[in-house]
Amino acid sequence: MPVIPAESHQPATTNDEIFAEAAERLRIAQQAEGENRNSAVLDLEFEDGQQWPDDLYNMRKIQRRPTLTINHTRTMVRRVVNNMRQQRPRIKVHPVGDGADIDLAAR
Repeated sequence: MPVIPAESHQPATTNDEIFAEAAERLRIAQQAEGENRNSAVLDLEFEDGQQWPDDLYNMRKIQRRPTLTINHTRTMVRRVVNNMRQQRPRIKVHPVGDGADIDLAAR
């Protein structure tokens, strides 16, 4: 992934330079995050119930055969998300050294 050194990069001043810089930054971001975003889209579709491969789903639809989906994924996702919401990250202080004690840490 190309990184532009800060000292050699001149700030864009014209509209064409700004658009070119924005396009380059978008390309870099898409290159770095593209695979993760594609995986996220597939995961969201799977959670939504699209759990059959497209070719198999279409073949069964043509044959008028059922494509049952008993979707337990949403239940499990909801369970994990709700657990995370209930247990927000908190700071826990452990008094150590320099005359620290539990009373000072509680203040």
